Amino acid sequence: MAIDQADLAIAAARDAAAGRTGLLRLTYVPSAMHGRLAGTIRGFRHAYPAVRLDLREATTAAQVTALREGTSDLAVLLPPLPDDAGLRMIAFDGDSFAIALPASHPLSTRSAVTLRDLADEPFVIWPASEGRGFYHQVIQLCATAGFVPQVVQEAGQIHGVLALVAVGIGVALVPASMTGFRADEIVYRPLAQEEARFTLFLCHRDEPLGTVAQNFVNMAL
Repeated sequence: MAIDQADLAIAAARDAAAGRTGLLRLTYVPSAMHGRLAGTIRGFRHAYPAVRLDLREATTAAQVTALREGTSDLAVLLPPLPDDAGLRMIAFDGDSFAIALPASHPLSTRSAVTLRDLADEPFVIWPASEGRGFYHQVIQLCATAGFVPQVVQEAGQIHGVLALVAVGIGVALVPASMTGFRADEIVYRPLAQEEARFTLFLCHRDEPLGTVAQNFVNMAL
């Protein structure tokens, strides 16, 4: 019996050292789960079934805070960050913006909609304090199209932005990866220009990762 317990203890120690057991705390912006992240998580769970995953949806600002406070191991977010000191970022997934219109909107019947078509429309957007990268890219895209968006409502999460679009509060620019969300109430039109593309990054504190987190990063690359 004592020998069996010793063998189990040795096996458990080996599993822990190899990252086959333990905890991974991962945060992510909502749109990330509609891209590469979902498949990466599935693959990780298959390869490391004994690792416990703590998955939390959060804004970029909240994710940076969690990394700095040590309550998150890895984050999937969108730069630029107000302060990236002490953080390491690795390009993870690409996406682009699409126009989101209420299904009842007059423009929803068009097969193609441009940003210039939205110059006089009310906009729903997320606060710069929660998603600086998203916010400033939206403002810049509109500026390039020749107008400043008339922001009538803000929502702290992309699902909240889309919910407001669905009930007719305004139009929005949203990640194209989200275009399946409430598709019966929202019409999406892609933006083709290169400036509408953006990159999500896998981010962690600039220090050696634990084996579990490193295994996830290795799988993600």
